[in-house]
Amino acid sequence: RRVLFRSLAHTLTRKWTLSNRLQCHLDSLDKVVAARTAEIQAANTRLRQEMDERAQAEQELVRSEQRFAKAFLASPIPMAIQSVTTERFIDVNEAFLTMTGYRRLEIISRTPAELDLCPDPGDPALFLEILRQGQPVRNFGCQLRAHSGEIRDCVVSAEAFELGAET
Repeated sequence: RRVLFRSLAHTLTRKWTLSNRLQCHLDSLDKVVAARTAEIQAANTRLRQEMDERAQAEQELVRSEQRFAKAFLASPIPMAIQSVTTERFIDVNEAFLTMTGYRRLEIISRTPAELDLCPDPGDPALFLEILRQGQPVRNFGCQLRAHSGEIRDCVVSAEAFELGAET
């Protein structure tokens, strides 16, 4: 009986010790899980905040682009957006169309040379070269040939800027 009692006591003690260790281990795991959950929740909150900020920035960019487009198109000063690389017109405003006598579809995606806009072909080459060197063009006197063939004296100012992936 003593041996049995001792064996039973030893087994119960061992079981209690293991149970205690297991409970400590479970408590430790619960703390790790709670800490990781809190980290994930904080990261999720930061991510949501960043997404909200990005959405607001994108909305502001759209509003800014809309304001630019309205100002560009409505300006009484003839303006054109032209690729420095390909020399093709990307966009022109109504005042530019009035000055040249062309329709928008006749100008967009074409070069001044294709339209025969410049009686002196060296003029656009010169100011495009200045722009390619990173310098702005200011008050560049030149002539422009309208669609009707009429020659008009112009003063051109230009600034290179990035529009998407193009200058």
